[in-house]
Amino acid sequence: MQDINVNIRPSKLLLSWLIDQNKQYVDVDKSRLEEACGIIPDFFEAAINRVGGNAGIDEIAKAMTEDYGMGGFTSSWQSKVKANGELESEYADDPIEHPYLTLMSLDPAQGDVECLIYPYGIVGLRDSNGNSVVGRFD
Repeated sequence: MQDINVNIRPSKLLLSWLIDQNKQYVDVDKSRLEEACGIIPDFFEAAINRVGGNAGIDEIAKAMTEDYGMGGFTSSWQSKVKANGELESEYADDPIEHPYLTLMSLDPAQGDVECLIYPYGIVGLRDSNGNSVVGRFD
């Protein structure tokens, strides 16, 4: 009998994946948008799994940054994630960015923090109170 290996990403099983929530990339195949997000969903899933339920944005951001090890949320960006998922830059002349992918735990006990992944490896975390933090995972 031949062995069969099946690789399943925990982030695909444990997170809700909402691709192109604002319908800004309708001409791009959804699998390409997903692929553009790389392994960022895995950093988010590992972080919420490690810090436990009801962890806040700061704890999740710290865990993601530690796992990533090359920046992440280490610099303080003044950009904000708006209620509809748009990323409003700290610089007035930057365009509004729309998320490729929005992630959230399927387990309500893991809290209410969403992870939004934008072009250029920009990542935002947002909670249900509207608090957000933005960093870069390139």
